[in-house]
Amino acid sequence: MKLKIFFILCFFLLINIVYAQPLTIQNDFYVLNANDQPLCFIINNKTTQSLWLDRHFGKNHPPVSAGWSSQIDGGKWSALILQHGTFILSCSRLDNNKIEVLNCKKFIKIVPMQFKDLNHDVFSGWLSENQNFFALFHEILQRNIWLKHLYRLLI
Repeated sequence: MKLKIFFILCFFLLINIVYAQPLTIQNDFYVLNANDQPLCFIINNKTTQSLWLDRHFGKNHPPVSAGWSSQIDGGKWSALILQHGTFILSCSRLDNNKIEVLNCKKFIKIVPMQFKDLNHDVFSGWLSENQNFFALFHEILQRNIWLKHLYRLLI
């Protein structure tokens, strides 16, 4: 019986390793995974505060790095496409000219979505930044990108 339970636990552990979840939380950061397929991550700032979203490279690196930093005002939306790999997203705000790293889960909501790029021009980067809800989707459609399963944004 114990051996059977052991094998079942090993099976589920292997499933989690092989099929990485597209969105996990690690300390104060979101970990975005596009290992199986390109994904579009729709991001909403749930607060009234202006935040900075950035790629986190580790403890000894500053939280704001060129090319990946993006400001998102309170209530606004952004979209990030990842072609493949892992992206650790940090959240911060400027307070008295100091960067304060925040717990992302308390400030933003992220929904990973599959998409179809009708231009066949898939890239990794910001697709749309700091928009209201309808402007975000207008900009995405203007780029000929079709998001699948839009109902997931309502959950």
